[in-house]
Amino acid sequence: MEEKLGRFITRYANTQNEVSSQDFAFLDKEQHRLVRELSVLDFEYILRSAEVPKSKDPKKIIELREAAVALACASSSVNLAVVAKREVSLLFSNASFYKTLFNEQTDPLRLSRAVEITAAVDYCLDAVERQTDGIQAGIAVHGRRVIAHVLMRKLGDKFLREPKSDFEAALSNLDDEVLNCLVAFVKVFPENSYPGNVFKNQSRVNYLIRTSGVL
Repeated sequence: MEEKLGRFITRYANTQNEVSSQDFAFLDKEQHRLVRELSVLDFEYILRSAEVPKSKDPKKIIELREAAVALACASSSVNLAVVAKREVSLLFSNASFYKTLFNEQTDPLRLSRAVEITAAVDYCLDAVERQTDGIQAGIAVHGRRVIAHVLMRKLGDKFLREPKSDFEAALSNLDDEVLNCLVAFVKVFPENSYPGNVFKNQSRVNYLIRTSGVL
């Protein structure tokens, strides 16, 4: 089944088919497992782009695309966060990327918390973008996937998976962590470089993380 799914994803990603490649994730039994397990956690998991959520609370709705982006940011490798910035569709059309994110080990609690953290990072950096300019605003726009990655690596997978972790406390401190990371990036950001280009390049992102000392 997994081999067949990989062939489907690759085949349809390379055509002009009207259906998005992420819709073929509907064929994956692990996605349906996550639908069931996330519902136990009181989340509605939407697999198809045309699907209409039943829940009236947007905070309790997780769409497949945002789950993929959040899991990419939570990955141990910053490469997937860079891919999420550069071209989200690759998280579905590249079978290797897809199976790294969605497999039998994909934990629903870790997924839901990664989604919440990624959304909170976006919310914080939206405000920074509105209130600043220059490199700071550019990093707020283009560096948010990498910043989410940094924050989740600092929390660790064990924290994200553990039901007894004080997740609410982590969320309450998130804005400070986001801003600290942003400031650290600004201090070492390469001169005359455009953030949109830097955060699409894995080697430049790795250099930025290393020189800023955020991890």
